[in-house]
Amino acid sequence: MSGTTISTKFSCNVSLPPKIELRIRCENLSKEWKQWREVRDAYARVTELLNKTSRPRVATFITCIGKEALEVHNGLPFQCDEEKADISKMLAFWANHCIGEQTSCTSDINSIIARSNRQNQSTLKRLSL
Repeated sequence: MSGTTISTKFSCNVSLPPKIELRIRCENLSKEWKQWREVRDAYARVTELLNKTSRPRVATFITCIGKEALEVHNGLPFQCDEEKADISKMLAFWANHCIGEQTSCTSDINSIIARSNRQNQSTLKRLSL
């Protein structure tokens, strides 16, 4: 078989990644997103989804995220349908939502801790008088 190229096609039976879990405490959302994204990216490599255009990659992402996360997805600040179909922009919005939420939650938690510390100091002052 000289001059003949034999090509082998890699095919596999890979399950979709698990749904992203959004009902978690906000300090874990960033970690959850990063872990889920790692699994999703591995899925995209194994299934050769990375070789596809943006639209099927977005469709697969939406299929993977689940009903609750779809509500979040539909609320992301896409400017037009073209942005919704752009996998890079969509993933950037998601990362901002999940990792940005951590920043918001962290500042909320820090303000609660600071308020609690002030109350404790006030109580200690009254007790020491």
